[in-house]
Amino acid sequence: MQNIFNILLQSKAYAVINFLRWASGMSGVYNVKEDELKKVMRRLLLVNPAVVVETIEAVSEPVIKASELLGIPCLHIATDLDRKCTVRDKPHEYNHFKSCIPYSEDVMTPRVSKTEKPSQIVVVGPPTKRVYDIERSPQQIRDLRKELEKEIKVKIPENKKLIVISTGSNGSYSPYPEFLAEKYAGKSGEEVPFVCVVLCGSNTEYFNHTSKVSSRLPPGVIAPCKLVAPEAVEKLYRVASHGGGVIAKGGGLTVYELSKCVARTIFDNIASRPSIHMGFSGNCLSLLNWIIKNVLRFNDVLPWEKVNQEFAINQGFGASVSTKSDFFREFDKLLASENPVKLKTNVMKFSERLPEVISQAKQAAATDPELIRKRQFVLDPKSAAKVIFN
Repeated sequence: MQNIFNILLQSKAYAVINFLRWASGMSGVYNVKEDELKKVMRRLLLVNPAVVVETIEAVSEPVIKASELLGIPCLHIATDLDRKCTVRDKPHEYNHFKSCIPYSEDVMTPRVSKTEKPSQIVVVGPPTKRVYDIERSPQQIRDLRKELEKEIKVKIPENKKLIVISTGSNGSYSPYPEFLAEKYAGKSGEEVPFVCVVLCGSNTEYFNHTSKVSSRLPPGVIAPCKLVAPEAVEKLYRVASHGGGVIAKGGGLTVYELSKCVARTIFDNIASRPSIHMGFSGNCLSLLNWIIKNVLRFNDVLPWEKVNQEFAINQGFGASVSTKSDFFREFDKLLASENPVKLKTNVMKFSERLPEVISQAKQAAATDPELIRKRQFVLDPKSAAKVIFN
């Protein structure tokens, strides 16, 4: 199933994904099934964690319920801003459940007020790797250009802006390298004011295609890269935030990372079209996506990505494009930028804040008589729970 989803993402078949979500009922309220609950409880009894931390909204309900029955504090880390994907329609009664949200409550509370109590909401910052919480001075960011030249073998001169095209780990097909090759056709290397690094992910076909596109411009202007280490991606975003910008999809992790680097971002909403580099299966999916979008009227923007994009636009570091002319207009703005955008909301350091919340959850559990009673019961070798769930 995951492989099918990855292929749909690569082909940008978002109308197909929305159709499948509707057909499977994934957008409705989730009713916990007994067999699922038993599986989770068996696992938790085996591992015996002090705190449960889960991130997958679609399957969170059995985990939260099992944690409550076993007397274990449970934290949910929000990996997207969209709460329409929430699979419950009212708050849990379990007081040791916490919903860990990325941004301050003035941004997030309207999204969580129906599914969490105020006491269950905790701001922890965007859940990114620790490297995104490192503070860098302007000089340190300038020095990153030399580090990137060693790490990804791409030279970014001091007098050039950096444009990063991020297609995700799957490598979604992106038309933007071709747009840039068209816009700057016939220009010399000195006349092109930027270096464009294209992160192709695991999509070898797209990497090979982009390599051919890059040959239309002077060497080094468009630099396709395969899988790049997360630490190098952070450096790319930092450099792009100080002159240039990023072109990306509106995935939750991408928006979280960019909000910490505060890089100006163009969000890709241009529908894919059949082309030679997509191969037979990619072109079939592109055609199917067109039919579902235009005949069945399903949206070709993923709902959670739409919400993520709206957040970035409201915070001043994002712009959405759906046509080539839109893109060229916003691209010129990227080239005119010099410094990072100042966000309207505070961004906490996730790597520091989450351990604090986990520690608080442990302390609260250690002083709650009801949880202490439950833990003593389920950890007793003679406990009925051990018999029921063996």
